[in-house]
Amino acid sequence: MTDSGTGTGTGTGTGTGTGTGTGTGAGLAGLPPTHTTSLVAFLCALGVELPVAARVAQDTMAVAGAWAGLLRKAVADADLRPWTYRIALGVLERWSGRQTTPGSALLAADRAARYRTPAGFGRLAELDTRQRRVVALAMMSSPAGEIGYELRIPAYKVHRTLRHAAKLFGVTTADALQDRLGDLRAELTTALEPVLNPPPDPGSVPAGARGARLLERAGGFGAPLPVPPWGAPVAAVPPQALSAPTPGGLREYAVALAAQDAPSRRAQRQRFPAAELAAVRLGAVWSSHVERFRQDAERSGYRNSGFDFPAVDARAFVDALAGDIERAAPLFTALAGSGTHAARQARALASGLAYDDPHTNEVAHDAIALALSLAEFRRGVLDLALRELSPRRGPESSLAEALDRAVFDATRVSVQLVSLERDLSEAESTLPDGVYVDMTRDFAAHEAYNADLIHGIEAP
Repeated sequence: MTDSGTGTGTGTGTGTGTGTGTGTGAGLAGLPPTHTTSLVAFLCALGVELPVAARVAQDTMAVAGAWAGLLRKAVADADLRPWTYRIALGVLERWSGRQTTPGSALLAADRAARYRTPAGFGRLAELDTRQRRVVALAMMSSPAGEIGYELRIPAYKVHRTLRHAAKLFGVTTADALQDRLGDLRAELTTALEPVLNPPPDPGSVPAGARGARLLERAGGFGAPLPVPPWGAPVAAVPPQALSAPTPGGLREYAVALAAQDAPSRRAQRQRFPAAELAAVRLGAVWSSHVERFRQDAERSGYRNSGFDFPAVDARAFVDALAGDIERAAPLFTALAGSGTHAARQARALASGLAYDDPHTNEVAHDAIALALSLAEFRRGVLDLALRELSPRRGPESSLAEALDRAVFDATRVSVQLVSLERDLSEAESTLPDGVYVDMTRDFAAHEAYNADLIHGIEAP
């Protein structure tokens, strides 16, 4: 791990910490040239006007190209399409509310007037923003469990939205809806072809200073950090979706920092162990999704709960989570493999769902093991952050105090998870078949801790 200032100490090879890599990562270059057009179609499905959609797609691929040099092998064998959808949503949020229409080299302006949105998209007009995101991801062939992971909503709500969308298209089955959405995507792509210039090869999009500026605008962890934006769907975890952070943590530090004047804030931020704090945030986001998976699994195990979380959706959810951990884990070489261990545990959880229902104790064991490995990951990064901060801090440092508190809480969480795993093992032989037990877990407390780490390094 390195600080945000210079180095490349995350095992990222030739990519630098300022988003100025060559943009020739194998995984990004492996995307089909039509992927940029697919991004435009995805955005149009959300109700975005064509000029904005074209510019957002263009900037998205520039951001992804800038990060490709950093990610290298970490993403060479991964499906990057969901990752680029996240970046597109982040870039779109930065464009929203602007009074002027952004230009785009992708858009043939002299021919844009010929573009007409296919009539089928008119049926989606009555859907709200979240529902349109569900349908747009489904149009891109994302399974329901993965959509639930991306948007942080239960899988049954994804199915409910898709059933509503099916009625809009006059069909009754999920397969029929998928066929209609596939036809709609093809129709939209055909309609776009006459008005879009040929998109550049994704692997050859220049990064440079423009890529760095785009990274700043796209959010994520900021351009200087050698950590991929949307290594996990951070944007899908709004503060109001999480429990209130524990007083005295990083969030309290951020509130105090926001109250200072601009020069004081800049001076404080220059001392940030920024890469480590970004990694802490990633680990907390992953943990938050594991907690949600386990809560959904537990609720689905009770009869007449009305909460449906079938194994196929649970598997898609965990596959998406495992893919995120696998993409980002190689960046954290200073942690002696703890990120890689978490990736293995996530894959073990996904494999178990091929045989067991989400609410079973077998799956609970695997989920606890994953939560424990992520807790160790967070504690390791927090220790690194403290060591990185120590040489630069003054005699008193409120950030150091906040990190000390976070390390203490991380240790407490790990102890509770070890105890939970033991309790579950001892109870297994006495439980009726099909009963899921989380015997001593305080989900709210653990979620509050995750919220503190996710949002505590940002100004409110």
